[in-house]
Amino acid sequence: MGGLGLRVDDCHATFASLSAAGITFLQEPSDRPYGIEAVMRDNTGNWLVLVEPKTFTPQHL
Repeated sequence: MGGLGLRVDDCHATFASLSAAGITFLQEPSDRPYGIEAVMRDNTGNWLVLVEPKTFTPQHL
């Protein structure tokens, strides 16, 4: 099983667009320490993760 992370500008909008096109997600967009992610699986079992990264600032240290 492999995986692939795809950077997106707006995870919620990309999730909505792909869901409307019939893509099934394993996880809806969720806040994580590094950004917002949503998880789907392709027809061969690979995990595809949409990631909208958070902007890093010195306050994150």
